[in-house]
Amino acid sequence: MDIRFEPGLSLSEALDILLNNDEIEGDIFIEPPNPSVDTDEDSGDEDGSGLVDNLSSRQLTANAEIRLGNKERVGDFCNELVQPIDISSTSISTHRSPSVETLVLTLEKHRKWLEARKKSKQISRWEKGADFDIERPASFPEPDYSRYKSMSAIEIFEKFIDTEIVEHLVVETRRYALFLNCPDPNITEEEIRVFIAILYICRLLHLANNIDINQNDKAWKIRPVIEMLKKKCIENFIPEQHLAYDESMVKYFGRHSCKQFIRGKPIRFGYKVWCLNTKDGYLVNFELYQGKSPKANTVYEQLFGKAASLLLVLIDEISAEKRQLNYSLYMDNLFSAIGTIRENRIPKDCPLQNKKLFTKKERGYFETAMDKNDGLLYVRWMDNAVVTMISTSCGTKEMSC
Repeated sequence: MDIRFEPGLSLSEALDILLNNDEIEGDIFIEPPNPSVDTDEDSGDEDGSGLVDNLSSRQLTANAEIRLGNKERVGDFCNELVQPIDISSTSISTHRSPSVETLVLTLEKHRKWLEARKKSKQISRWEKGADFDIERPASFPEPDYSRYKSMSAIEIFEKFIDTEIVEHLVVETRRYALFLNCPDPNITEEEIRVFIAILYICRLLHLANNIDINQNDKAWKIRPVIEMLKKKCIENFIPEQHLAYDESMVKYFGRHSCKQFIRGKPIRFGYKVWCLNTKDGYLVNFELYQGKSPKANTVYEQLFGKAASLLLVLIDEISAEKRQLNYSLYMDNLFSAIGTIRENRIPKDCPLQNKKLFTKKERGYFETAMDKNDGLLYVRWMDNAVVTMISTSCGTKEMSC
């Protein structure tokens, strides 16, 4: 067989020559990598290293030469002699000398590996129409749950959380209390069962009918319980003359469209609730603030404004017997019956001296003005700062500095 070799071979070309021609046997040597290349390790793992398919593109394009058994060189790239290297345990090994890095391949192993791969591709792993040789059971027995039909929910629950588990919880709970240096709680098995039952109830606890939804009430999920609590507060209210109306914050950091942020409050994030209280703090009535109130009274809003209308709604919910008494109501400067008032809520034609001029007065100086249409008394006096109040019941006789 006449084979001609061209000078200057790449490793890929040298491999083609040796792997595709059984009449030629020899070793392949390649040039060392470029100085910028850190390693000449091939891309295969330890088990697959040394196989042609795992060589990198950099190695396959490197300059190479074939050294035949008669010491003839094909694709000679180096005039320097390279000492023959004995390879016994690996199919590919890398050796370095001062100027040349050699990669020696034992080609017989690659031929066998290629032949085995070709044969495996020719053998199909599918057998059309094949089936199991052994006989399968004719049918699977139907599940029988009849023994559970007469059991109660508790009996079924105790099939899993039985006495053994409950006893374990009692022992470990008491042990943990001692670990925390707490007195022995003397928890019993019955108490553990009650606690588990409470946890189960918490999963199902609900306050409103999910079918009956009021789209105008953001608190519809708790509205039935709110109304029942309001009713109980009013029923147990022992009338007192002096009542306070103000906002109260219920701490909450989750997500809800009713959540408020009020700067300067001890509780800045949460639900704002308008509350009507006695001077000792008894809650007479209340309503959750949600922007537009589902209990808005348009008549009250037109007569007294939106700020005061909700107070009148809360008073209307008190029984007629208690509502007809002559109460004194106190509130902050949002609106007032007795309380301080904001500057922008004072009528523009009110004859009280201008606030800026009032600051030049001595401490204790005051002026009054009464609106004869609604009976409101406006009082302005000089304290550490200018204070303006309005009242429907108290006059200047009760003032003191």
